[in-house]
Formats: sequence, C-alpha cells, structure tokens
Amino acid sequence: MRVDARGPASSAVHAPLALSAILASAALGGCCPSFSVAVAEFDSVAGWRAAQPEPELVAYSADAERMPWAVRQLDGVGLDGAVAGLLGIEPTKHAVTNPSEFARDCMACFVADAIGNPHSSALALVRLVWVLDGDAHAYNQLQALQGIGQLAAWLDAKPLTEEFAAVAEQSEEALTVRWQPYVAALRAAVDFIAADTPMPEPVGSLALAAVQATAASVPPAPRDRRVQLLLLSFLSRRCPARELRAAAVAELAPALRRTAADALRRALFEPRSTAVRELAVRTCYRLEGDGAVPRILRYMAVPGARSGDRGARVELDPALRLSLVRLCGQLPESAAVIAEPGAAAPVEFLYDTIADSASSRALRVAALEALARCLGKPIDLDRAWADAWWTDFVVRKGARA
Repeated sequence: MRVDARGPASSAVHAPLALSAILASAALGGCCPSFSVAVAEFDSVAGWRAAQPEPELVAYSADAERMPWAVRQLDGVGLDGAVAGLLGIEPTKHAVTNPSEFARDCMACFVADAIGNPHSSALALVRLVWVLDGDAHAYNQLQALQGIGQLAAWLDAKPLTEEFAAVAEQSEEALTVRWQPYVAALRAAVDFIAADTPMPEPVGSLALAAVQATAASVPPAPRDRRVQLLLLSFLSRRCPARELRAAAVAELAPALRRTAADALRRALFEPRSTAVRELAVRTCYRLEGDGAVPRILRYMAVPGARSGDRGARVELDPALRLSLVRLCGQLPESAAVIAEPGAAAPVEFLYDTIADSASSRALRVAALEALARCLGKPIDLDRAWADAWWTDFVVRKGARA
C-alpha cells in the first residue's frame, strides 16, 4: 500500500520549516501509528499485497516501507495525511533489524485501532488469521492469536458455540462446488466497483443473492473464509448500490464472528506449539466461561485407551494437559459433570488422568486435587476415594442412560 501524497513542488522547499512548526504544536504521546499506517507497514514487511492472492506462507522481508519519522509522529494527532499531501511525501524502504518483531508491533497497533470498527476489524482479522495459519514462528502466532481474541471479545464471538451454516454435503469437494459461484458473483461486483465502472443489473442481482446467501455459503477452507470477509468488507464500504451495500453490512458482523471463532477453534486442535494451544484454551475460556470447558475437551480429546473407560484421554504434552487439569478443577460439580457429545465430562477427564499410569506423579496428584475441589471433597492424596467415587459415578451414569 502506498500513500498517494503528491503536492505542489514548491511546497517541498519549506518542508523542514513546516514540519518543525507542526511538530512544535502537536501533542506527541502515542507510540503506535494509525490503523492505515500500521496495516501498510505490516503488509510491506510481510509480503501481503492488496487485491492479490495471499502467499501460502508468511515470509518477512528485511525492510519495510515507512513514512519519515516526523510524519509518523504526527500520525496519532490526525495531521499525517495533511502533511504528506502538502509536501509530496511517500513511504520509503527502511531496513528492519528484526522483521518478526516489527510485524508483531504492527499487529498490536492495528488491532488496538480496529476495535469498534467492523471494516477495520475485517482487514485486521484476515491478516491475523493468515499469520496464525501461515507463520511457523510461535511468537508471531501468539501475537496473532492474542489479537484475534481481542477482536472476538469486541464482536461478542463465542468460539466454541458459534453456529456455522448447516449444509447437506460436508465433503470439501461439495463445499467447493457451492462456493465457486458464490465467490465469483461477489468478485464480479467488486471488480466493477474498484474500476469505478457502472455495474450491470445482472451482476448486481447475482451479487445481492450471493450476499444474502452468505450464512449458507460455507467456505471450504480457512483461506476462503478470509476471502469471503474481504469481499463483504469491500462491498459494505464501497458499493454504491444501496441494497447490496446494506446486505453486505448486515452479513459482515456474523462473518467476522465466524472467522474469529473458526481460527480460535482450530488453534485448539491443529498441530501447534504448547504455548499457542494454551493461549487458545485461555482465550476460549475467557470468552465463554465455565461452559467452554467441556467444549474444549471435545476439541482436544480422543477416546480413552483403557478398557471400559467411559471418559477420554487427551494425547497432549504434560504442560498442556496440566493446564486442562487446572481449568477443570475450577468448575463447580454442576458444571464439571456436563459432557459434550462424543467427549468426556471434566470429572471424567480428571479421573482418566488420575488412573493413567503413563502420566507423571505430579500430573496425577494435580488431577486428584482438582477432582476433590470439583466434588467439594477434602483433598486426600490416596486415590482410593477417587476409585470409589468413579465406580459410583459410572453406575449412576449407566442407570440414567
């Protein structure tokens, strides 16, 4: 993204004087540039190009396009555009010592500025999810995931209960067949608007029908979900046709929630570092409360390995499993006995950990303490009481079945 800021050539002669005068009168407090500048600088270092397919993997360059220091200082007080336009200033390439850190700083800045603005949130969210999916570095994934969580909180998204469109066919091939005419209709409308060309009525009608079918048009892949969000954002902001623009505005908010929910949900079970998955767990719990715990176990658990086990065994590294044990231990019994279909209730997960001889003693002790807290029992490190409780629990559960 480049700032088209050409001004009268004669104005450039007085650039130092003009900048000095403005700098002297401006209140320079913030360290973050505005949303547009932060996004442009992120794009320049991350290789994101507007109106072009996103790169498969995120690879940061050793330099970034940045506005001059003095103009960046004015950005927070809203004078950057006026100064750049007056003086004909454009961003130039600058070497970046640590490109990943530079990108993380940009992400933190544009997320903070996007909250409260659906259009900015869409532009921020697609970049954050792209980093989460395409960047191999855990630190960068953590920054992206933190930003997604902040936007999800503003959007009131519930990552584990957000409804995705129900479709009869669930195969990726069938979803792709449904998706192609949907995205083609939106792209055709966007192309006419971007070219500032009157949109033919058939194109507008097809685009309107597609937007109105957004809830039923499930993108076949995360990349397609990001494309959907960008197209809806563009139409909601730039479309001159009132009915089409209003439809895009109406569909943008749920599309934002679904995209954020999809990213947080996938971060729980896709192969990632322990730190990233732990942050996904904490974020989902913060957004949904106690009810999130059984759903988290559903996404992270696999069937138990022990014969006759009615619970579930989570095949995770010990640190992440300990985090889940502690999370389950915070629940009251009324919440801890609730299970999601196909998964274990929190109390079942805790007992499964207690009875797992392959787990470390520290992990089994932590699970024993957590189970006692859930059930309102005194903490007793002799697991005999837990075995007796489990036998009774299984019998009662079988009687209810």
